[in-house]
Amino acid sequence: MTERDPLALLAAQEVDRLAALVPVRRQRMAASPLAFLRGAAVVMAHDLRGVPTSGVTTQLCGDAHLLNFGFHATPGRRLVFAIEDPDETAVGPWEWDVLRLAASVAVAAEVVGAGRRRTQEAIEVTAGTYAERVAELRAVSRLDAWFATGGEGSRRSLHLARTLHESGLGATEASLPNGAEIDGTAVASYLATLSDDRDALLAGYRLDTVAAMVVGIGSVGLRCYSIRLRASADDTITLEAKEAVASAIAPPAVADGHQGERVVRGQRLLQPDADPLLGWFSAAGRDYHVRQLHDFRFQVRLDDLRPRDLVAYSRVCASTLATAHCRTGAAAAIADALARDAGFVGDVASFARGYAEQTARDHAALVAALREAL
Repeated sequence: MTERDPLALLAAQEVDRLAALVPVRRQRMAASPLAFLRGAAVVMAHDLRGVPTSGVTTQLCGDAHLLNFGFHATPGRRLVFAIEDPDETAVGPWEWDVLRLAASVAVAAEVVGAGRRRTQEAIEVTAGTYAERVAELRAVSRLDAWFATGGEGSRRSLHLARTLHESGLGATEASLPNGAEIDGTAVASYLATLSDDRDALLAGYRLDTVAAMVVGIGSVGLRCYSIRLRASADDTITLEAKEAVASAIAPPAVADGHQGERVVRGQRLLQPDADPLLGWFSAAGRDYHVRQLHDFRFQVRLDDLRPRDLVAYSRVCASTLATAHCRTGAAAAIADALARDAGFVGDVASFARGYAEQTARDHAALVAALREAL
């Protein structure tokens, strides 16, 4: 592998994935530069390691692009806006999440038809809102920061509700495993990772059916199953179990632990009112993380946004990201780092514009490689 070879980075990540689905993943990534960015967290993680940072770390999403935010239902059945799929979560420099979010704004600007001025505004709003929200949370107690629910995210996100659609991509015709490794033992192992009250809630349910699924873009090729638990004919709960592998942004030492546990513990830190049925298990030598399937989860479709909406939506996501970063007490350290960096907004904007151009080149390389393979 050369020093920077995005296709080689993707290929190395796909070695242990379901071979029948690797072409599906690449076709989905080839759909557009934004689709490429969404699927290429490993490529951007490689690039971010060369970016100077303040040295301040926090719990990262690890894949903080615009379409990794959305709505889910709280245990009290209230909709909240939050980071949705932190499969790459790990402790790392807070700047990495901000830069990935800003880069996704720059790439998404083309999707919504934003001109240069509006694109620049959206990127600067992303960086500026993040800094403003961190300053707000520094001024409150650590306990209040823990229970904060998004600032701009909680106040403004519902104004975008008219653009919501159910998230996720459809199933594929590719040959899929039947999920035979997911059995009653695996379910019992999952239940053991829940708190006592959640375990009691599910105690009356038994394993009914397991079906393979294909979801997202970057996750395609990982083993993913819907697990239906049944208490009676009309009383069922459906869970999603997704294979968890080492985070693209984490240091090698983190790969030694249970990867499903890493995802769940990170999600509980990042999400206010996280899914109460988050858990993990291992089966057939692979780690999985578990959540409810379709628990009122929705995301914004960029195709439905106007350029000025992109600015508003970028503000929502940046505020939500800052809130997540500060939940575990990092507000003061991040705020101090921002105070020392007078050029923060401009530097983020410059990076985002440059990375959007790099993403376009990487996407073109993937498209060319797929054509050559025909």
